[in-house]
Amino acid sequence: MERTIGFVGCGNMASAMIQGWVQAGISGDQIIVSNRSAEKPLKIQKTFGVHIGSNLDVARSAKWVVLAVKPKDIENVLDEIRGQLTSESIIVSLAAGMTLETLERKLDPSTKILRMMPNTAAALNQGVIACVKGRNITSVDFNETEELFKKLGYFLPIEEKQMHGEIGLSGSAIAMFYLMADAMGDAGVTLGFAKAEAIRLAAATMSGAGAMMLQSQKHPIQLKDEVCSPGGTTIEMVRSLEATGFRNTVIEAVLAAATKSKALSEK
Repeated sequence: MERTIGFVGCGNMASAMIQGWVQAGISGDQIIVSNRSAEKPLKIQKTFGVHIGSNLDVARSAKWVVLAVKPKDIENVLDEIRGQLTSESIIVSLAAGMTLETLERKLDPSTKILRMMPNTAAALNQGVIACVKGRNITSVDFNETEELFKKLGYFLPIEEKQMHGEIGLSGSAIAMFYLMADAMGDAGVTLGFAKAEAIRLAAATMSGAGAMMLQSQKHPIQLKDEVCSPGGTTIEMVRSLEATGFRNTVIEAVLAAATKSKALSEK
């Protein structure tokens, strides 16, 4: 093995993961990428010092071969690279809806396979990386994988049946927070702030709220109650949110993403 990590496909998620690893101390020299077009790999190479090669180069030279292509393209990629994989290779699929069973049917029965669902906060080493291990992954393989991928953030081993829910709760839900921040930015403009300034306030508030939940280990309702003074502004905000169905909107959004993931898997 010449490289530690290889990417087949280098779109936004691959770029985020590469940035996170380089920031965590992984040398770009240990990463190789391939892509259908040359523009993105060249940009990533210039920024992070990675190697560029073909899909076959990635498969034959990297230990962790990350499949960061669209689900509709993944079977063609597997057909192309399977002859280049070795007993040390670990396939890491990021394809939503692509089950381990489907992946295993396309590869040699002894191939080591993982399914993962990271989110783009991996770029800042603050991502959530859910991981399902295939039947050939040993405890040594999994421990080594965890050590590498937890450099990108919170590494969460799950069962495959939980993957649809994880996509709703984290993989896709990160976009919900971006949408909320933009809406708060618009409210800030109404209140006399520049939108960029209002969005920074929203982002800093979200970051602080997340840190409070993770570090205090208090229930979010307890944290909410602690900032709601009797007759104050915060309880008025909460009343307004409850009146407009905020909780149910969030629940339905998470369920919609999970349902879509399930539909893609069944397709």
